[in-house]
Amino acid sequence: MDIDIRSPGVRMPRAQRNALLRDVRHTFASCSHRVAHVLLQITLVQDARRSGLRDCVVEVHLADGHVERVQERRRHVGVVLRRALQRAWQATLRWVGRLVQGRSALRLPAPGSRALPPAAAAARPAVAPAATRTVDP
Repeated sequence: MDIDIRSPGVRMPRAQRNALLRDVRHTFASCSHRVAHVLLQITLVQDARRSGLRDCVVEVHLADGHVERVQERRRHVGVVLRRALQRAWQATLRWVGRLVQGRSALRLPAPGSRALPPAAAAARPAVAPAATRTVDP
């Protein structure tokens, strides 16, 4: 998965750029085999009344040729990046879900989710409930 960050006119310190690269890798880690390229473009909105607004465009190029494009506009760089990445992840997950709609073993869990796919949950041995004791008053 290639990650390209373009920010003409917006100063980004090296530490913020590295943190952004790490966030993108972490966000798309579970479906990195399906993502070919991620492009982030951050620009200042050129409007006198809306000074300080940043435009963030995230393009996710999937291996099958499909492109998911998300655009977000906010005042703070960190907020606009987080929100655009979240929306791009959701759009990518929806597209991948459409591809494997009838094949539940190939569905991807959300990042941070520890839920087992239905096939793995069915193969898991059932645990007998602990014995309960009732006490007469």
